[in-house]
Amino acid sequence: MNVQKVVLVIFIILGVLDIVYGLLMDDRISLLMGPVLIIIGLYLIARERKQAQDG
Repeated sequence: MNVQKVVLVIFIILGVLDIVYGLLMDDRISLLMGPVLIIIGLYLIARERKQAQDG
C-alpha cells in the first residue's frame, strides 16, 4: 500500500469524523463538508484504480 492510498483513506476517515462532529455539535458546515470529503476521497481512489487497470 503506497502513501497516496493511505492519505486518501485518512481523508475519508476525516470526512466521517467531520460528520460525527457535526451531529454532536449541531454544526451545519461540518455536516456539509464531511460528505464532500468522503466523495472526493472515493472519487480519487476510483480514478487511481482505473488508471492502474489501464496502464
